[in-house]
Amino acid sequence: MKEKKKIVLPHVYVLLMIIMVAILLITYVVPSGEYTRVIDPNSGREIVDPSTYQSIDKTYLNPLDFFTALHTGFTETAGIIGMVLAIGGALAVIDKTGAINAGIYALVKKMKHMDMLLLVVLIALFSFLGANGFAEGGSVFIPLAVTLSVALGYDKMVGAGAGILGLCVGFTAGFVNTSTLGVGQVILGLPLFSGIEFRFTIWVILTAVAVVYVLRYAAKIRRDPARSVYGKDFAELSSQESHKEDEIPLTTSRTLILAVFLLTLFAQVYGTLKLGWYLSELSALFLMLAVVVCIFGRLSPSMVAAEFAKGASGILPACLSIAMARSILVLMNQSKIIDTVIYSLSSALTGKNPIIIVLLVYCIVAVFNFFVTSGSGKAVVLMPILGPLGQLTGIRQQVMVVIYQMGDGFTNYFWPTSGTLMASLALADIKYEDWFAFAYKFFIFVTVAGGVVCVAAQLVGLGPF
Repeated sequence: MKEKKKIVLPHVYVLLMIIMVAILLITYVVPSGEYTRVIDPNSGREIVDPSTYQSIDKTYLNPLDFFTALHTGFTETAGIIGMVLAIGGALAVIDKTGAINAGIYALVKKMKHMDMLLLVVLIALFSFLGANGFAEGGSVFIPLAVTLSVALGYDKMVGAGAGILGLCVGFTAGFVNTSTLGVGQVILGLPLFSGIEFRFTIWVILTAVAVVYVLRYAAKIRRDPARSVYGKDFAELSSQESHKEDEIPLTTSRTLILAVFLLTLFAQVYGTLKLGWYLSELSALFLMLAVVVCIFGRLSPSMVAAEFAKGASGILPACLSIAMARSILVLMNQSKIIDTVIYSLSSALTGKNPIIIVLLVYCIVAVFNFFVTSGSGKAVVLMPILGPLGQLTGIRQQVMVVIYQMGDGFTNYFWPTSGTLMASLALADIKYEDWFAFAYKFFIFVTVAGGVVCVAAQLVGLGPF
């Protein structure tokens, strides 16, 4: 009997390049057109005048335009890319000190006889990391969660579920998530991290859902080991395959590094909300963090530089996705078809109930995420379209960002095309089919809940605009 060949999608760069080629071909077919942009006297921002769409002379692109769009995509997203590289580099320096690992081990040691409470704390910690924009960065700690769950007598899936589902709900609600919330708000001209109260509430609710789901599974397999996704022999399998790591002591220097790290996360929120910080200030904040960690961790400057470069290089693939995704918009803008697309979508949706529009856009983002899973990269593609579309259909800009967050976030940890998910499963030594068996009910529930969140944002008129 022949084995079925697995469907393997091309690399995300190839997918983006295919989309660029498709857009180039579409520019020869779709008419050029444009809206007049005017300054809104209330907010001072540039908005679309819905009554001014008009067809204009057709603009044709050539192969040179195609490749210059790639460079233009880099230059237009330089601010976002610079911030992402600074954060990635600083986090790598912290990881080199072992401070976060030591903190988790210290927590485990103090709470080893309170397994359920420990799982709650663990999920909350991963969720908090996700809310601060840690996706791949948070995944590196999943092996620790797996080791913990096996030591407590559970299967590997309990630890993987605590880590991955925690990151999932945190990243999706993301009240200070620079990857999706930050990029989306920057593109639409919203104040950075505005609407934080709404998103914080959603974060608490979704984190509670993840806690209940993981704890119910843990209690179920404790009562009846045969109900584990691995069957009744899960304990033997887990002990054979679990990750063996030496305990890392929580020294004074590591304690100071953890304190500075938490202070940096607080400063990030306070600075953007109260002091008007933006991309440059946030980049500077994490560069300063790397310098302080160098001092407290007693690391040599050369070592810090090497680790910073290693961390930045690990983030570089995502930065390339951001630039390539922007190139798609560059082509659409150069050919003057983006306003035609917006006009066509708004015409099709005009007159429909705003709730229906919200849910349709939510579904579109979730499906699109199957093909382009980069949160920040996809934001660069979709937000310039969703923003004006919202203006023309009566959906607030902040609501469009919420729709984007919900549509992008959950499926990042369910679609098999997601590099973040597959890397997390690889670190936990878990097969995708086992993950599907464990988590599919959770994702059905939170996908429906995400639609409810989008509708709620629309009904409460989440702003400032």
